[in-house]
Amino acid sequence: MTRQTTLLLAAAAAAMLAACEKPKPVEKLAAPAADAPGCDVARAYVADRLGRIKDKATILIDVAGPDPQMINAVPVGGLTQKYDPTKDNAAGWPKDAPGADLAQAWGAAAKVSPFAACRDFASVVTATGAAIGAVTPGEKPKKGEEELTQMNFSVPVVSADGNEGLLLEVGKTGQGQEIAMMVHLRKDKTGAWKEVDAMAPSLS
Repeated sequence: MTRQTTLLLAAAAAAMLAACEKPKPVEKLAAPAADAPGCDVARAYVADRLGRIKDKATILIDVAGPDPQMINAVPVGGLTQKYDPTKDNAAGWPKDAPGADLAQAWGAAAKVSPFAACRDFASVVTATGAAIGAVTPGEKPKKGEEELTQMNFSVPVVSADGNEGLLLEVGKTGQGQEIAMMVHLRKDKTGAWKEVDAMAPSLS
């Protein structure tokens, strides 16, 4: 048997084995059968937030939870600080800062994606006209096209009395720009959840 014949037989055997192997299933995020606490707030906020974005073609909503690394080092005082323009390097909430109890609960909570914690959350996103997906790191927009922004959301932490919520929203582009937004929500007199303030503790 020549060397060429041996190589041909080996290649044929490898092709037969490959044909017999079952393709690996595509990984999907399994939606829960029931909602976790805070899902009603997540639905209200995300539907309103995406509804305010006019050009839906420029955003992708990622199913993963936001990376809280950029704000994990922020102390409770930083999460409850009110904006004071008279101070050097002024930072904080411009209008309505959350209380210390809510900020502490936020710090102790896992920053879970509503896709993983809330039943059929994808329908909330698609109903606004936004697409579900993620940007490719390092990818630049093609000539004449707008750069895509990926948005990730956390399930809000809700106060003990059920009237306040605090969540994390992260926006990032394929070229590496990233902003983390803390969002403070309150329940109004009608029982609807409304965004009352937001601050950006980190920008890169």
